Amino acid sequence: MCIRDRLFMIINEKLNKIKKAKQNTSTGSVSTYKNVFQNRGVTYASYSYNQEENNNTANQNGVDFKVMVDPCQLEGINSLWDFIMNSQLDGVTEKAIEFLCGLYLDLDTEIEKHISQIRMEYLDKCRSLLNQILSQQSNYSENQFAQKVVVCLNLIASILDESEKLGIGSLKSHCSLVNGELMAINLNLSLIHI
Repeated sequence: MCIRDRLFMIINEKLNKIKKAKQNTSTGSVSTYKNVFQNRGVTYASYSYNQEENNNTANQNGVDFKVMVDPCQLEGINSLWDFIMNSQLDGVTEKAIEFLCGLYLDLDTEIEKHISQIRMEYLDKCRSLLNQILSQQSNYSENQFAQKVVVCLNLIASILDESEKLGIGSLKSHCSLVNGELMAINLNLSLIHI
């Protein structure tokens, strides 16, 4: 998480709009091995020590927080949208989109009740930005215009990809059909010889 993201988190955490997710306190597992063997009356022993750490405290989006309010009410959210739209570096834009998407997906259970409305707000914001870019096409060079359109489409794709992974409510995601389901088909074949 970069400084901008940390500052965003600190401000919203102080305003009780974001809370840290529970941390996993597991320290991992420890294994020791002892090999003993004898050779010509001398006993040799070897020890090995292995500690595996499990510091996986972040959720599926790489963030460790829960949003307590509608994401559009977070302090600095409009600046984050502007940053994404005006960033010139693909890697930075990608990380910022991932962070923004996390804000709209990692919701507290009370806010999660309004998930469809929140996702529609996200998509409406994307559509509004795209319409704004299309209406001001003459103000951009060809490369700038293409880059901004691609960023808008990436914003839309990011929330749709996560929605497809998680599904919405009791509905199955479309990709769950692509991933496959076990189906049993019984065929009876009868050959008649004449």
